[in-house]
Amino acid sequence: MKDWFVRLAKMPVRFWLQVAVVILSIIPIAYICMRMSSSPEYPLALTFVFLAIASEAVLFVFPEKKFSGYLAILCVIFLALAACYFLCGGVLSVVDYIYGIKLFGDASQFSAILGYGIVMVVSTIVGIVCCFFVKD
Repeated sequence: MKDWFVRLAKMPVRFWLQVAVVILSIIPIAYICMRMSSSPEYPLALTFVFLAIASEAVLFVFPEKKFSGYLAILCVIFLALAACYFLCGGVLSVVDYIYGIKLFGDASQFSAILGYGIVMVVSTIVGIVCCFFVKD
């Protein structure tokens, strides 16, 4: 058991950044699934989140292959697309909250949209930082 902890402690920084990307990508999935019918952009956001997690999983399995650099960039693209679709889907609720009206969206979802949107943008930024650790 102790050997397992020592081996985890010696993992490179890139590994821990990839773990952070996966965890940060998993966080908004439940909210997107619950609010799927409220916005037509949410199914696309969910699809891109799953594609990003799948590409990170392949990157965990093949960390030092020739295509791992391209796969890391592909993961960031999927994360950025997921964040964009998520934020575009929630913009009407944000506008309703800002102007204090109930017209297009659900103003009560403002804090959730803002929080999960920030988490998705942070996961995209961490994914970009992770790309710099890919060896040529």
